[in-house]
Amino acid sequence: MDVGQNCAALEDPSKGCRVPGVAPQRLQGLLRVAPGMVFGQVVGTYVDKVAVNDVNTASAPSYFLVDVRAGLDDFVVGNVTLSPWAAVTNLTDEAYIASVVVNATGNRFFEPGPERSFQVGMRAAWAR
Repeated sequence: MDVGQNCAALEDPSKGCRVPGVAPQRLQGLLRVAPGMVFGQVVGTYVDKVAVNDVNTASAPSYFLVDVRAGLDDFVVGNVTLSPWAAVTNLTDEAYIASVVVNATGNRFFEPGPERSFQVGMRAAWAR
């Protein structure tokens, strides 16, 4: 049984109804390259479509996101170790449903995910 076929009439829910709110497949992969003090990484995340109600008549579509990050691994300045980085999340600016409200009133199941965003950061550690 696929999402869209009515599951309410089934006596045995193990015969194919999807559990609402849970993606049946999710895959995530990371590639990190770190020559010397510099690093770069790419993360890809696939999430399968998600049933949003008990009867499986509506679903959030599947999506694929790409995030990238680059920075410097630990370098020491005096007695402080620094690790700056920059990242872009949702690199392709994919429109997607990040979460769902199962069995929501008025069919308001869907909560959109964030658009492309840019981040910068710094990890610092002080030596004693």
